[in-house]
Amino acid sequence: MVHSESLRGAYVEGFDKPKIIYPHFNIEPNFAYEDSGALSNDKTYIIPEASLFLLGLLNSQVVDFVLRQLAPSVQQGYMEFRTICVGQIPVPDASKAKRTAVEALVRKLLDAHQVPGTSKVPGASVTSEWEGELNRLVYEVYGLTEQEIALVEATCPSPSR
Repeated sequence: MVHSESLRGAYVEGFDKPKIIYPHFNIEPNFAYEDSGALSNDKTYIIPEASLFLLGLLNSQVVDFVLRQLAPSVQQGYMEFRTICVGQIPVPDASKAKRTAVEALVRKLLDAHQVPGTSKVPGASVTSEWEGELNRLVYEVYGLTEQEIALVEATCPSPSR
C-alpha cells in the first residue's frame, strides 16, 4: 500500500519545478511561466513542462482560436479552460530555427514584464510589436495559409495583455 505522504511528496515536487500555469476561467489565453515554486488553488492548473516554445504557442492567437472552438463558454465572454480542452491543442513539430525564434521572443516578453524593483518596462507598443512578431512565427509553425490567418485574426483580435 502506498502511503499518502509518498503521494503528496511526488505531487508537491512538481510545484517546485518551473512550469506553465493557467486559470480555469479566461477571456483569452492566459498561460504563465512560473518558476518560484508557488502553489495554486483549485481553479488553476499546471503544465509540468516549462517549455518557452509551448508557452509561446499557448498564448498565441492560433491557440486562442482553437480554444474558442474547444472550451465551453460561460458568462460575459469567459471560457472554461478545462484540462481536457487544453490537452487537445495540437502542438506541431517545428524546426530548431523556428523553436529557437519562438523561445527568444517569449524570453524577451517575459523579461520585459519581470524587471523587479524598477519601472523600466517597455511601453505597450513595443511589447505589442513583439507579440505580433510571435503570432507571425506561430502562424508559420502551424503552416497556416493567408485565408486561415485572416480567419484567426478576425475571430481573435490581438490580445489586450
